[in-house]
Amino acid sequence: MPIKACSEELARRMPEHLPAQHLSGEASMNITTQSPSTATVRAFELSGFGYDHVGEVRRPDRQVGPGEVRVRMRAASINYRDHVVITGRYGIPESALPFVPISDGAGEVVEAGSGVERVRVGDRVTTLMTRDWISGPLRPDRHAAQNGGPLDGVLAESVVLPERAVSHFADYLDFDEAATLPIAALTAYTSIVESGVGPGDTMLVTGSGGVSIFTLQLAKLFGTKVVITTGQLDARGPRLRALGADLVLDYGTSDWPQAVLAATGGRGADAVMETGGLSAFAQVLAALRQNGFVALVGFRATTGGMVPDVTFPLLTKNVRLSGIAPGNRDGYEALQRVLDQSRLRPVIDSRFPFADSAAALDHAINGRPFGKVVITFP
Repeated sequence: MPIKACSEELARRMPEHLPAQHLSGEASMNITTQSPSTATVRAFELSGFGYDHVGEVRRPDRQVGPGEVRVRMRAASINYRDHVVITGRYGIPESALPFVPISDGAGEVVEAGSGVERVRVGDRVTTLMTRDWISGPLRPDRHAAQNGGPLDGVLAESVVLPERAVSHFADYLDFDEAATLPIAALTAYTSIVESGVGPGDTMLVTGSGGVSIFTLQLAKLFGTKVVITTGQLDARGPRLRALGADLVLDYGTSDWPQAVLAATGGRGADAVMETGGLSAFAQVLAALRQNGFVALVGFRATTGGMVPDVTFPLLTKNVRLSGIAPGNRDGYEALQRVLDQSRLRPVIDSRFPFADSAAALDHAINGRPFGKVVITFP
């Protein structure tokens, strides 16, 4: 389904009891236009690939040009993509260095250049990772312009971006919550839209990371049953059930696909949001129904070991398989309308101050957080 049509489709599927709210692009704060005379801003910069090359610097605070806005950053969130970029595994050439890492953040517009029409000074906005992907399918030229590598990201006191690369977020969310949305929530939303699941369907979600948790939360809004797997059943099982999971399984056991089949009357899940690694792909297909859909999400799905030959089950089950990029701006704005109606709260594991960004990165990758890790700005 085209992403630009997803708002109407999901509104049709959404249970009628959800309250209708109005999305506003303006904050209730009184922000004045910032002078471009500030010489430098504090930022973290990636000067070489590897965590040893992430350090705090002062960078020139360039002037805002036509069609651009200056955003005072208030929060940033960490995604697995940021880890892949920092460690040099995203395919970014060294010639792009140095740049500011981290793609996702939220803040307030403090200055607008000439010709800016979509936002105003004082608006609360989030950044969009792929700056030029406004609508339609992803193309190479759109894919190239990404925050947090190869272009500057958001781990700076203020950033200058094209106005097309920011978007308003639902009024009920704070900056910390909004910062978690551009990759994790949008990827989850796109997976659900592309899968076509709705009331009465079953979606299998592998893993219990940030995208998986958003998929669980969003799928439940539309009456979908959710089966989710985790490697920490005792610790995370109760929390996942509290978020609405109908069944929580331990992916460390070999028979969890049989439990999915049992829970669906032998039919199998209608769709899978897959993050668990290609080495487990045969199990995923065993848990999927005939003509089911698999959304391959994120970079963790490339870290499996030996990959079994799954050609036969792919063919005999007539599986629809799709790699999922987060989504375009149209899809993101449709997501905001869904959030505004549902009042869904993103799950935040922890918050770190800007000065402790290195500790935040370490916790996000090595601390096994439940929910998103957020960096807050002074």
